[in-house]
Amino acid sequence: MKKTICLLTILGLVAATGACSKSGAAAQPEERTETPGPPKPWAPTTEIFTRQGSPYSFKLINKSQHLTEARKKAMIDHFFKVYPIMVEFLNPNALKQLVVTLDPDMDGIAHAINGEIFINAAWFMEKPEHIDVITHEGTHIVQDYKKSALFLQEGIPDFLRHKTGLPNVESTWNIGPYSQSHSLASGYTPASRFLVWLDDRIEKGIVLDADKACRAGTYTPKFWWTRTGRSVDELWDLYAANPALDGPVIALPVYTPVPGGAIADGVYSIISAFSQLAVDVPSAKVDDDVKLIQWNFERNANQFWQFIHVGEGWYRIHTGHSGKVAEAPAQPGSGIAQATRKNLDSQLWKPVKNADNTWQLVNKLTGLCWEISGSQGGAALLQQAWAGKQNQKWQLVAE
Repeated sequence: MKKTICLLTILGLVAATGACSKSGAAAQPEERTETPGPPKPWAPTTEIFTRQGSPYSFKLINKSQHLTEARKKAMIDHFFKVYPIMVEFLNPNALKQLVVTLDPDMDGIAHAINGEIFINAAWFMEKPEHIDVITHEGTHIVQDYKKSALFLQEGIPDFLRHKTGLPNVESTWNIGPYSQSHSLASGYTPASRFLVWLDDRIEKGIVLDADKACRAGTYTPKFWWTRTGRSVDELWDLYAANPALDGPVIALPVYTPVPGGAIADGVYSIISAFSQLAVDVPSAKVDDDVKLIQWNFERNANQFWQFIHVGEGWYRIHTGHSGKVAEAPAQPGSGIAQATRKNLDSQLWKPVKNADNTWQLVNKLTGLCWEISGSQGGAALLQQAWAGKQNQKWQLVAE
């Protein structure tokens, strides 16, 4: 009988497991131990985020393994809050997709170029308010400037924040007070506060019109001269004397030039009669003591010069991009540079017309004149005693 039960078991129940033991008990499954392989190395990721009903998207190229999901979500949420406001305020034709690369190996903090933002990953992870870098660098993407000056390039982002009340992590942020240490060359907050003042106290809409000119590639320092009858440097002087943002619109009197000048006050390009190249501030730098050179004339702001007559034939020659002025060094043969305006004789120049309708430019302190050191782009602008040489002659082309 037992053999029958075992046979039935073999033919029935145990058939499903495949065997009976000699004693009639079912075999236990064999235990196996798997050795885990090495962990997969972390690799950069690329993700694109969208929101239902929004025409915008956020492409994140993450090269940092330390980015948390919470930090990533905060960045994406911030983008979808601020970017549509920026586009509507400045440039409805701006890119619909913002591309951001988090890079742990980059130098500096952040920059925008060719429609893409690059952010130092370690800096970005330090503090919650650093998410606002999306606002600043994103504004540069929206600006999409072809020709500009630094104070507009870097001043517009905080001008936009102030005017639109953009959501920001720093809930106490404001445009800040004026300081005597500020200048056009300071960029960023000093420049943005000046732009707010221009819009509130001089002419509503003037800053956005300048922004449009930069995007169209038509901006030159003459923009301010045409709209207000003042150079941007003179507007800064008015601002420094009365920097309050609240108050009535300031009615500017008709501009009256100081009489006795050899040329009309205004914006000029300065072209060498020797090389036919233009006087240029290299790389549009804004620091003091940047030596002037000659370069192909490309109608950039750092190739335009505002001549302001101050009396007895002497002029300040302002750079078009930084608000600084041309200054002579003390020694012959040394390079002429840009410098912060201090109303020194070394910063005053007299245009003297030559018989061939070119000009020499003579410094009040040294009595020496401009001379270009060679015929190639990048040649230095020096000062030397007037000798009537071709490389000491200049064409002043009014804008």
